[in-house]
Amino acid sequence: MGRTVTPTYRVEYRTNRQPLAPYSANVMAWNGRATKERLEQWRRDYNESFKPGNVNGHLSTDVLLHITHARIVRQRDGAVIAETTMPTFELI
Repeated sequence: MGRTVTPTYRVEYRTNRQPLAPYSANVMAWNGRATKERLEQWRRDYNESFKPGNVNGHLSTDVLLHITHARIVRQRDGAVIAETTMPTFELI
């Protein structure tokens, strides 16, 4: 039998298509060190994947999808470890 392992951290994020949605609408596991710099790099890299021709390009059919807010949360107690927000003017 297998066993279930809960990751230490999770990433909660919002996109431009759901500006008022709660963070819990989009959640994924976070592996590695939980720092603001790594979270910002993840946000930029993930946004790149939504451009036409990239791996998630098919999800951006009418409007280019991008992540506007993201945070790393410790699963055990819900503490926010790192948080990042898209700059006011970001070339996408």
